Amino acid sequence: MSLDESKLLLILLVVFCVCVRFFGRKPILTLRAFFFFSVMGFAAQLGLGRELNRYTPNITLYISYVSFAVIIAWGTGFCFLWAVHSWLAERFKKSAGLGIYCMCGIPMLIGLEIIGSNVIKMKLYNHHQYAALIPFLHTMNAPIWLYAYYIATAIVMFYIAKALGLYSAGWKGHCSEIFRQSEIVKGSIDNNIEI
Repeated sequence: MSLDESKLLLILLVVFCVCVRFFGRKPILTLRAFFFFSVMGFAAQLGLGRELNRYTPNITLYISYVSFAVIIAWGTGFCFLWAVHSWLAERFKKSAGLGIYCMCGIPMLIGLEIIGSNVIKMKLYNHHQYAALIPFLHTMNAPIWLYAYYIATAIVMFYIAKALGLYSAGWKGHCSEIFRQSEIVKGSIDNNIEI
């Protein structure tokens, strides 16, 4: 693991603490959200192929052909977005909707790109052939269509997360409810109670 990849783990720790302390997310739920978004990010990156998953030499760890740093970046960024979005929805007593998600998500994507490019120095190996979308910050050096892909992927991830109940209070949505119901059934069988 390179020094730059170690910086990303430090950023992950800071984001985790912010999600828990400032935005009031439970630690276990924050970890679950991080792992969910990391897996989703890994799947999204697999869809891009080998060429768009090759980074500068300071990025050394790969799972298949996807950089470990990119997987952690997806998990960290979207976990933070989940925390901010959930917190705003609770604050304003609104359901977690796509509008608030996008209002939080676009600046988050730009922020991730700034941190990735300038702090971690994580860039595509051929980043010089692309004009920076934000030149004064030396960031977003990739094909423009890639950012459209990221935004579309983020919207799909939002709807999957919402369907799984990640945006309900304490994740009392589908996954938790299914688990709870299986415990009720198990308890009723153990106690010979009809349900």
